[in-house]
Amino acid sequence: MAEDLLMLQAFPLTETIRFRHYGWDQDCYTFGYGQPIKTVYPWVHKKPCSLLVRRPTGGGVVDHSDDWTFALVLPSSHPLYRQRAIMSYRRIHEAVVTALREQQCPSILVSYSLEPKGSNLPRRPGVCFMRPERYDVIHGKTQQKIAGAAQKRNLSGLLVQGSIAKQATGPLNWDRFGSTFKVQLAAALNAHLTPIDPPSYPSEVAQEMQQRFASKAWNYRR
Repeated sequence: MAEDLLMLQAFPLTETIRFRHYGWDQDCYTFGYGQPIKTVYPWVHKKPCSLLVRRPTGGGVVDHSDDWTFALVLPSSHPLYRQRAIMSYRRIHEAVVTALREQQCPSILVSYSLEPKGSNLPRRPGVCFMRPERYDVIHGKTQQKIAGAAQKRNLSGLLVQGSIAKQATGPLNWDRFGSTFKVQLAAALNAHLTPIDPPSYPSEVAQEMQQRFASKAWNYRR
C-alpha cells in the first residue's frame, strides 16, 4: 500500500502513466480508506490472517490470498483523470475482459450493479467480491465476480488499485494474462509499454509512508 501511494505522490516522472503488478508474501486483507474498522472484522474473523491493512483507495474488504493484484497511476494531465470515476473503471476492466477472453475465460463487463431482489447485503462497503458493481468483471457462466478496483484522486493524479480473483476465472496462464493485459491497457490509455526499474524515493518520504500504513492510527482509529 505504501508503494502504491508513493507511486502516485512521489514518482519522479510526474507526467507518465505508472503500472505495477505485485504479489503477497503472507495472507492479507485490505479494506477501503473510508471503511470503519468495526465493519471489517465480521468479514475476516472466520479466516485469520497475518496482515490487515487499510488502503488509500475506497471500496470494501479484499482477500489477497489468491488474487492477481495491480496498481495503476494516471497523471493529472491524462484525459481519464478529468472524467467520472466510472469511466476509468470501464476502460481498465475492458482490458481485463479482453485479456481473459484471450484464454477462453468467458468474462463479461457488467453495465449495472448486480444486486438480487430481496438481498440482505449491507449498503455500506462490505466484501468487495460479494457484489459486482457497474463495470466490474464477472464470469459469463457462473456470474461470479472476477475483477474489481478502487480509486484515489488528488492533485498528483489518479491511483487505481485492482484485484482479480484467480479462483473465479478457472485455470489460466497468469504470466500470459499479465502480458496481454498490459498490452491492452496501454492501448486503451494511448500509452507505450516501457519496462523500468523501481524508482528510488527519498528515504525520509519512503520511511514515513511505510510507517503510516503499519501504524494503528492509520489502520484502526477510524
